[in-house]
Amino acid sequence: MTNNYTHWNEWDLPNDEQLKAFVKLVTPYIKWLSPDIVKSIADFNEQHRTVWSAQLNSVGVPMESYLWERSPCVFPGVRRHGSGDKPSAFKDAKRKPTGVSALEKDPHWTPSLPQHLREMYRQKASLATDDNSYPYELWRYVVRGVKSGPDPRNVGFHLAHLFPHNDYTLKQLRDSSEKSGDHWLGGWPEVLPEYSFSGLYTSAANLCFIPAELMRPTDLNGPLRRLMLQKAHSLYGDVCNMFPHGLQALLHKEDEKQWHHTEFSWDERFTGDIGRMDAFNSYRAGEFTNLIAQKQIVLAGESVSE
Repeated sequence: MTNNYTHWNEWDLPNDEQLKAFVKLVTPYIKWLSPDIVKSIADFNEQHRTVWSAQLNSVGVPMESYLWERSPCVFPGVRRHGSGDKPSAFKDAKRKPTGVSALEKDPHWTPSLPQHLREMYRQKASLATDDNSYPYELWRYVVRGVKSGPDPRNVGFHLAHLFPHNDYTLKQLRDSSEKSGDHWLGGWPEVLPEYSFSGLYTSAANLCFIPAELMRPTDLNGPLRRLMLQKAHSLYGDVCNMFPHGLQALLHKEDEKQWHHTEFSWDERFTGDIGRMDAFNSYRAGEFTNLIAQKQIVLAGESVSE
């Protein structure tokens, strides 16, 4: 007997103009950091780039993934944990955003870290892997003056990464773009070192907040993702380099299918108090020092155990 239920019905999808009309309802509610704040991050990184790069390289973390020229990466060396990382690092603790910054609490801290934190600092190509806490810290600080506590999720907004910060999601985006006939990623090198885009995880120029009731951050595919990257580049392209490996030029690629950010309305009331940036830059410099120290202790322990 023939089964007539082996396939889904063909449901109608919105065409390009209908999708564009929907996106026009969303863009006025997207929240962006002030370009002055992104410039402050990039300027501070440039002041420390030589020293910080050497420190990253000394513990086996590729500096070019985090501290390219005029990088807006807020926490160099911190990346999102991935499928290849040990899950024990995140199973037990919803930790403080600073990685349970033991050195901050106790200057005489010793390497008796809990196992899940040792794993956190052991993961390759990073000083620490994170459970999506670090990207919120800049926003909390420039809005509320503190680096922890409630975030925009409490008032109906979700954090969105504009461009993928891991290899798996980048491949997904490339594949979906090719299938839809949108070849804007065709110029990206097929082969780049693993973890090449880890610095985009906490990049001040790669983040915004989107109303949760309208769409999820994971919906940022195809034309919408490209549109928002174009808008971000219009805001931050003069104060930083948004991408590593000299790939920022791809943001200038245009074709007939591309929406242009000037066709949409945007909220120009930028988020953040620039007056809080001196204190925040000082804090993140201290956090970098702490993470380097913790990574060195973990590596030293591994050397002894060998």
